[in-house]
Amino acid sequence: MGEGLRRCLALLASTVLFAICTGFAPGTAGADSTDPGNGAEQTSSSSASSSAQNDNSTTQSATATQTGGGGQSQTIVQNAPTQQSATASATSNQSATNVSAGGSASQHNASTATASANNANHTDQSSTQQQNSGPAPPPDPAPGQAQASSQSAPVSQKDNATAASTQVAPTNLNVVIRIDSPGNDAPVTQTNSSVASATGNNSNATAQDAEQNQTGAGPSGSQSQSADQTAPTTQGGTATAASTQTAPLNANIVIRNKSPGDSGPVTQTNSSQATAQAANDNAVNQSATQTQTLGDSGSSSGQLQSVSQSAPTTQDANATAISTQTSPTNANVSVLIDGAAPDPAGSGARGLWIQIWIPLDQHPATQANSSSATASATNSNTVTQSASQLQSGESGGGSQVGGAGQSQTIEQNAPTTQTASAQAASEQGAGSGSSSASATQASSNQTAQSAQQAGPGTQIIEQSAPYTQFADVTVTVGSGTTEVGRYGWSLATSATVGATRWSVPGQASGASSRSRSYGSRSDGPRHPAPLPPAPSMPNASLGGTPDPGGSHGALAVLLLAFVLTAPWWARRYLPSAFRRLMAVVSRLERPG
Repeated sequence: MGEGLRRCLALLASTVLFAICTGFAPGTAGADSTDPGNGAEQTSSSSASSSAQNDNSTTQSATATQTGGGGQSQTIVQNAPTQQSATASATSNQSATNVSAGGSASQHNASTATASANNANHTDQSSTQQQNSGPAPPPDPAPGQAQASSQSAPVSQKDNATAASTQVAPTNLNVVIRIDSPGNDAPVTQTNSSVASATGNNSNATAQDAEQNQTGAGPSGSQSQSADQTAPTTQGGTATAASTQTAPLNANIVIRNKSPGDSGPVTQTNSSQATAQAANDNAVNQSATQTQTLGDSGSSSGQLQSVSQSAPTTQDANATAISTQTSPTNANVSVLIDGAAPDPAGSGARGLWIQIWIPLDQHPATQANSSSATASATNSNTVTQSASQLQSGESGGGSQVGGAGQSQTIEQNAPTTQTASAQAASEQGAGSGSSSASATQASSNQTAQSAQQAGPGTQIIEQSAPYTQFADVTVTVGSGTTEVGRYGWSLATSATVGATRWSVPGQASGASSRSRSYGSRSDGPRHPAPLPPAPSMPNASLGGTPDPGGSHGALAVLLLAFVLTAPWWARRYLPSAFRRLMAVVSRLERPG
């Protein structure tokens, strides 16, 4: 038997054996009590929250109007570059201990870290151009007209959200001691919780609108219209959440000395949860309208319309969630003592009866260890490009119908590259419970391109919308579980004139049991010790009358020392002790 296990059992046994050996003065049992001590509500919490947010809104509007005169020229340039970077980091560290001595206990250790980084941008660009030339003295043509509109709205967004929650040896310890005090225990709730949540969001909306209108009267010179719209968008979203829970411990110890009654329901939970979400959302709307018109009896030396729309989008979303739970331990221990119990070996002598019961699914104890990791990476892109060109001219002059030469060109380009990476890892070691990991990635792209041209002459339309998508999803689940007999484990000890017996009953199917006896100096006949049945409830009402005498003060000192030192030995020895105890129930050795 390991050193840590021997120390743990020695400390627990010394408490109960000292109480018996010193003897409790017989007396009337206390009145029935549902809660032998004051109720305990204990909460230790550590939380960290960080938020970084950028919000930008840009509106640009331009209107140019020209009427009559010599040569006419209009130029509009709109430029709205946006660069946003948001970084949020939150770290919560907790090493907490809650200790109570009462029949009703609610104990919670909570560590929470939340980080959020958000970028939001809205850009609206609008331009309107109108030219109207008056007639020139015959036979001279009207002077030429030129319109140029340039709109640019490059957007670069980058966010980084990191959340880390760490719990090291969080401990909830509740000790209930009943002496000549029959009654039922109240509910006990013990929780250790570590939560990390990281969110990174990028949102962009860009609208570009250009309208050009040219009207010539009589014979007209050349007319030229040019609209250039560009809205490149680059978004990078990263969210990382890490929740680490090391050696969480929930321990509920009930010691009853000549105090029959039921144990209340016990709920023990160790939970580690990490959630990461990275999202990119982009919406671009580009619209251009061009109109060229010649008046009655007019002829044109040349009409030119050109529209160029470009909306390249690059989105990168990376979400990583890691939940690690190491050595989770839930222990619900009942110790039943009766100084006047008969020798279970059948000698008929009165002696000492101690029963330590670690219940699993037969007793009202709900125990749960859970580790979960959830990662989500999402890209969403919507691009709408619309261009309309209209040319009209009289057929009276020039080398061709409608004028000397008419040309329309529309070029639309919307390349999209999306990368989504989601990694979720849930690790649970040396414990029993559930471990789950979930990673999802989603990339959606919608591109709509519309081009319309009307008029004689040369017409060219070029549309391009290449789409590239990369997806990477990684899910890792690790769990090392330990389970003892399905009906729990109990250790029974009886002593009659120096004889000591240890017995192990009721294992799961296929398990063995062993009984050993040493140092026997019994004056009466001895018989093989029967295996005590698994108790349906902690009840030490076995009858008999103990020898009077002893000191309550000495017991109080020992119990006080036990409670004061409990956090130290519980954190250091109890988790490994219980795991070893449950692993070697069929190989008990003589205590050291």
